[in-house]
Amino acid sequence: KQIRFRHGGTNATRPKQQSKYKMIDTSDLDQVLRIDAENKIAVAEANVPMDQLVTETLKHNLIPQVVVEFPGITVGGAIQGAALESSSFRFGQFDDTCLQYEVITPDGEIRQCSKDENVDLFYGIVGSYGSICLITSVTFRLMDAASFVELQYIPVTSFTEMIAKCREYASKSIDFVDGIMFSKDNGVLLVGNLQQEQNYPVQTFINATDPWFFLHAKKMSSKKHTECVPIVDYFFRYDRGAFWMGDYVFDILKLPRWNICKRIFNAFFTTRNLYRGLHYANYFQAFFIQDIYFPAETVTQYLEFVDQELGIYPIWLCPMKPTANPVKLSPSYIDTDLIINVGLWGRSARFSNPIDKNKQVEQLMIDLNGRKMLYSQQYLSHQDFWKVYDQQWYNQLRQKFQAEQTFPTVYEKTVVRKEFKPTPVRGFFRFYWSLLTKRF
Repeated sequence: KQIRFRHGGTNATRPKQQSKYKMIDTSDLDQVLRIDAENKIAVAEANVPMDQLVTETLKHNLIPQVVVEFPGITVGGAIQGAALESSSFRFGQFDDTCLQYEVITPDGEIRQCSKDENVDLFYGIVGSYGSICLITSVTFRLMDAASFVELQYIPVTSFTEMIAKCREYASKSIDFVDGIMFSKDNGVLLVGNLQQEQNYPVQTFINATDPWFFLHAKKMSSKKHTECVPIVDYFFRYDRGAFWMGDYVFDILKLPRWNICKRIFNAFFTTRNLYRGLHYANYFQAFFIQDIYFPAETVTQYLEFVDQELGIYPIWLCPMKPTANPVKLSPSYIDTDLIINVGLWGRSARFSNPIDKNKQVEQLMIDLNGRKMLYSQQYLSHQDFWKVYDQQWYNQLRQKFQAEQTFPTVYEKTVVRKEFKPTPVRGFFRFYWSLLTKRF
């Protein structure tokens, strides 16, 4: 039968589209099954979210090698969506830390996939967005935890300096690195190390009275600064405000940007609820939303284009280890020594139609040998999409496991073919109802 999956939530910024496919609810696959503290390995079902996973592993003084920044992103979603974070310059994407997947393939078989068994499926799943099989459980590596992340704020004054420092620190023995550019000549590199002892003042980010992380980082961008961040606060530092996208809600709802407003409505500014609002109010295309991996050699050209043509700030930058494995749908499948992920999300007075700019950037991405994360809106033509990916390999893999009769293709799942107008009033009532029924 032709089917799609309902996970009980989503971190995609694409509109939900009506289709002929039947829905299978997999939201109950939400348990951490085993933690082997001695060998530093965990087994978790696919629908376990990052905050639950971190809570369980910390009981053993362990953490995943890559913790994706939003609490609601699931283990399976991090693999199917090829997710990364600030430890990815060391470990790669979350999938690069995985040892084995248990999956159900469309031919009805339960299979184990690893580097030694069903190898083509093990690598083919990454970035496939549920178009090849259903992941039921995942075995992945852990590492030692600590109480704090000692976080350094290092000012930078240009794109060139930011990329140079990303290269420099990515070659050092550190635990975390990412960066934010607030303008062409004002940014901050964020360098973190796990520490058991508190050697600097403590700063938290997950409480209602705490500052939003990007605003705090902007204050720290004028001179070097170091502080200790509790480890859970560090992992989910971008949750409140969804990096900075929550800041646009003040304009949409015509609210003043007072701290008291952020405190009163704090629960609504978490990523889980901001995603609800995005979907229920049809605000997908009101913003420019792209996450693109570029080789470090070409990323500055893209940043210059953003500054001159788009004028969208802040910009998130995350150095990334390219994959050495044949994960051909992954954005990290780029022949280079260092990738820079550029997260560009926002609005600009320089253009009125974000869709046109998304399409323009997608063409530039191809020219600069980049690859995008497909949770964002995707407007490429069928022909241009398969210029980036290996269509013959993909079709053969789908055919082998009978996915072509069962699941939509990755292109069909991610392409956006029409325009959606915002529906704020209807969205408010749908949002409220979803909170009452606890369904998304």
